Amino acid sequence: MRTGIRVINLMLAMTRKKFRVYDHSPTVIDETLHDAGLRKVMQRPAGLWEARVYEREPYARVRDDD
Repeated sequence: MRTGIRVINLMLAMTRKKFRVYDHSPTVIDETLHDAGLRKVMQRPAGLWEARVYEREPYARVRDDD
């Protein structure tokens, strides 16, 4: 997989395209987004990829009695 991505990126660079392909660890993505206050609400296959949807966790409202 990584070799294929390198080949694709080389071809993109040779044709002077700015777009690049990346292979990110789904676990690292989930952990990073969770740490940022997001939670996964949907995950399903989408061809060669995987579609995931995240939403922000609601924050507890702090009541100010002043």
